[in-house]
Amino acid sequence: MPGLYRSARKKRKQVISILGMTEESEATRLALAIANYYASVQRRVTGYGEIAKATKLGYMLEESRCVPGNVVGFRDGYLLYYPQLGKQEIDKLMEEDWERLILDQTMEKDCEILIGSGAMHLLMVDPAPWRYRQIQLGMRTLLANQQLYRLLKGNAYTYTDDKRAISHFREEFGIVLHRIPRICDPYCLQKKDIKAIRRILAREELL
Repeated sequence: MPGLYRSARKKRKQVISILGMTEESEATRLALAIANYYASVQRRVTGYGEIAKATKLGYMLEESRCVPGNVVGFRDGYLLYYPQLGKQEIDKLMEEDWERLILDQTMEKDCEILIGSGAMHLLMVDPAPWRYRQIQLGMRTLLANQQLYRLLKGNAYTYTDDKRAISHFREEFGIVLHRIPRICDPYCLQKKDIKAIRRILAREELL
């Protein structure tokens, strides 16, 4: 992988995870892809951790031959994988000056710990060219769980104030919002996703 062995200098540490829009494997694959991106392109020490479903994540990493069995932490070149993190591990990582710690948004009680300490950092931004496709894939799980209304009302760290997306959302759904959830950007959705959003909004009397 380009850049993995270019320099032995100490890099600034990061823990990379996914601001999850789905509990399916796409989210984990995206997080691993982003970790690989930072390791190879940015040439930084990069890590990946997820509190939710730690056992399932561990199995997935084992199956992809990223880590051996029964592992809590694993290092390979510039990649650090932490399949299981608790509050003590989080505090330890913060003491060790890790730059960012990003958790799955479904683990709200754990995210509150990090937001309160200032360690929360939004990941779903432009360094990831996979973003829009993954949002499309994750949208179906979100709609199946009928979580759109909750997203429209809360979780400020999942929002975007991109004017293009907001304008398109207003044109598509007739709702004026100053910010919209990133997952609701109509540019990211297919026609059947937009129809499903309309049904949910109508049911919640938002249309």
